[in-house]
Amino acid sequence: MVVRDMPPFWRYPSYDGRRDEVARRPRARRCLRSELPLARSIPYRAGKVDPVSISPTVLLARMFARSRLRQWQLVQEIAALGSLQRGADAVGMSQPAATHALSELERLLGFALFERHAKGARLTAAGEAVLPRVRAALHAFGECAEVMSDMLSGSSGELRIGAIGAGIASLVSDAAAAFSRNHSSVVISVFQQSPEVLLQSLNDRTIDIAVARRPRQLPAGTTFEDLLSDRYVIACSPRHPLAGRSGVTREQLARHFWLTAPKATIAERDFEALWAGTEPPTSLCWVQSRAVLLMLSLLEQRQALVMVPHNTVRPLLAAGALAEVPGGWGPPVDPLGMLVHTAALEERGPIAAFADELRRFADVSPDRRSRRESAAS
Repeated sequence: MVVRDMPPFWRYPSYDGRRDEVARRPRARRCLRSELPLARSIPYRAGKVDPVSISPTVLLARMFARSRLRQWQLVQEIAALGSLQRGADAVGMSQPAATHALSELERLLGFALFERHAKGARLTAAGEAVLPRVRAALHAFGECAEVMSDMLSGSSGELRIGAIGAGIASLVSDAAAAFSRNHSSVVISVFQQSPEVLLQSLNDRTIDIAVARRPRQLPAGTTFEDLLSDRYVIACSPRHPLAGRSGVTREQLARHFWLTAPKATIAERDFEALWAGTEPPTSLCWVQSRAVLLMLSLLEQRQALVMVPHNTVRPLLAAGALAEVPGGWGPPVDPLGMLVHTAALEERGPIAAFADELRRFADVSPDRRSRRESAAS
């Protein structure tokens, strides 16, 4: 290449009249050899390059073609540790290599992810916006690695079940035990989630089956089937004075110490309805949680009462860890059921096989279950 064929240096914004100094820079020498415009080879300086207006499709294509997972992992670690050096150590890179990798990524994106300062690095506003998506993507890659590891170890697939607490303690635990005997090579992952999160997870296809109570509106392309009836019970420690005692009135219940239901839940509403026409209890424990083990500990240590769906505490009652105050308490409770994509049931794969196991433990009449509710796609 002949240098005189290059446009004059002063046409580039980086030229400051010191051609020799600019040309001595390693990146500038590479630029001359590769016949790239010098302006593209100027080292990126965080916060001093204007963002480039570019379509998401083009930017995504560039990220797939030119970014590396190691760079995104580095971004996550720097954000968590607040230091480029510590972030580099966390991913097994030297600081110069990490600096180059980060600058390369920021140049690709067109904006700075971090502001460098004397004590380390902190996220820019753009970095704050990007980081949650980066974490989610890296987490998904981690889950992918776990699935591949399971497959290499002999697994034939994964089944992801989401359920509310009552569903896990009843239908899911029974069906999972039976399913694993007949499909020992299928990995079953069970997640406890709130009803709202379950709907979103099924819609996003991060779970395959949801076990909960019938939602007001079904996601498109899904089917709900009632399976297991439920009722409210008043549970307590076996050492509680009301444990197993018949003929207890609401007035007597109100004199004791109570655990409250989580805020903005159906259980909270139904607990208030229990005391209609009666003075409610005044001695309440305001530790609110969906965690069954925490509830068990509080009932034992505080000698409290709690009104919960029977299926939530069924295993604990059967094992004698909890006792019940006999009686018909609270309003009726909707049965538990399964929510699943209709197409998955028709494919007759692991999802349909697990659905069959769930049906084996149903006590809702077959006529009622045959009237399944489906949402149009």
